[in-house]
Amino acid sequence: MTQTAEYQKLLREMHDKNPKWGKEFKKDPIPQMLSSAIEKYQPKSILDFGTGKGFLVKKLKEAYPNIDVMGWDPIFETEMPEKVDMIVSTDVLEHVEPQELEKTLLDLKKRTNICQYHLIACFPAVATLPDGRNAHLIIENPMWWKDKLKIMEMRNVVDRIISYDKPKKNKKILKITKYECILLS
Repeated sequence: MTQTAEYQKLLREMHDKNPKWGKEFKKDPIPQMLSSAIEKYQPKSILDFGTGKGFLVKKLKEAYPNIDVMGWDPIFETEMPEKVDMIVSTDVLEHVEPQELEKTLLDLKKRTNICQYHLIACFPAVATLPDGRNAHLIIENPMWWKDKLKIMEMRNVVDRIISYDKPKKNKKILKITKYECILLS
């Protein structure tokens, strides 16, 4: 994944200063579409791209002990594996710098042996970056994402739009829309 040094610094700041950032997934089960894809395509290795605090990696390792599950996040000083059977991203692609999105998608494509699973937030984040920008740098509708993912030249085998209202503590309602898909190499 390509990113600017300035943005990487902002991400580190977000993780360091806000211990709750990235913990939302801790409570959530493994998405059904992801579980179905793992059962169907039988990957031997899975990369959680943008793993954050690693909650999904832990859940996947517990649910699928015979699969080599690893995580990668731009805030860590590690290299991504060259090839894996499956790449997973949950609420990650909307955080990629817009000018780096196409390069990032093409990089993910070259690292994928079998398939990719994406769950993409299509709404403004509650969090803001230390520089004042919304934490979701790309706020686009599901059809925009579906079209953008075509750059990888992978077959979209299943997708859906998820929409619901989420009440917040301040009695506001957050309108949630996400795009979920499985892409096949």
